[in-house]
Amino acid sequence: MRRIYFTLLFFVFGTCSKSDEKVFPPEPYIEFRSVKYVKAETPNIDALELEFYVRDGDSDLGLLTTDAAAPFHWRTYYLKENGGKYEGSLSAAILPSIINYSFKRKINRDTLPTLNCKNWELYWGQNFIKPTDTVYYQPNKFYFNVFVDFYNSENGSWKKLNLDSFLVFPNCYIDTFNGRLPKLEPNDSPLNPFKIIKISPQEFIVTYRMRSLAYKFLFGGKKTKIKFSIVDRALHFSNEVETEEFVIP
Repeated sequence: MRRIYFTLLFFVFGTCSKSDEKVFPPEPYIEFRSVKYVKAETPNIDALELEFYVRDGDSDLGLLTTDAAAPFHWRTYYLKENGGKYEGSLSAAILPSIINYSFKRKINRDTLPTLNCKNWELYWGQNFIKPTDTVYYQPNKFYFNVFVDFYNSENGSWKKLNLDSFLVFPNCYIDTFNGRLPKLEPNDSPLNPFKIIKISPQEFIVTYRMRSLAYKFLFGGKKTKIKFSIVDRALHFSNEVETEEFVIP
């Protein structure tokens, strides 16, 4: 009789403890916490610090610095011979095989776009003194796993900032505030744009430090807000959230 009693007791309490465990879906979920403009103390790069809560049920969020193969590659290039994809890094060895600007002028005059910062890249080789070629590419969305859009208030409505409109080929610099969130482990290195605080095995507080020289030029004195989302390694998107409005002085 005593054995049956202890067996029932273990079953009841064991069942309760399992039911109390937090179970989250595999898709990541985020909540906005705060956004803060940090002016550099010396003539340097200012920062916006975007803080948010994130949870991910199957813990497959975050990229490694070594994640360079598809689907996390930087850009997609195309072969001259058959139009096939090349998703590796540029090198002198592969350069003759992929579509470049001279190929466009000779063969694909109407199907490839004109020179712009979204589809054409200068190849500098190893000396970085003078570019040796201009190659065609398509950006890979999933090189990033944090997607950030800025909005300015104009005449009472919010307008999404198009960073491409400020870039003119060949003066192509970083054209996005998107980021590569690393594996979710506690970290606060000044060299890492992401500060990560662990709450539970599936829950974290993340601060994304977005540094730029152009904040005052782009947003100075304007009402601004940010919309952002994240994606995990299985390419599951989170919900999209937005910040409160703020003004960069």
